Amino acid sequence: MRVFLEILVPLLLPVVVFSVWVLLSQRRPGQDRSIAQRLRHGPWVGLIMASVALLVAGFVYSALTDGVPAGAKYRAPHLENGKVVPGTFE
Repeated sequence: MRVFLEILVPLLLPVVVFSVWVLLSQRRPGQDRSIAQRLRHGPWVGLIMASVALLVAGFVYSALTDGVPAGAKYRAPHLENGKVVPGTFE
């Protein structure tokens, strides 16, 4: 789920928003191009740049909020009473 929220959503959100906008605005008067033509000639460079910007912003936010305190020691995963105890920072 974290991969979905941190990587896929920021990459796909601008493209999905643009596609929905194209579909919703298809019935404007004076619109002579088909949906396929409008999608083909869309602002793809801008959408890719917006996707990458959202991805980087998500990574920066994650790095700043999910960190551990400086000097914390890592305790590796180990077995206790036959069960695996996940690694932790202490």
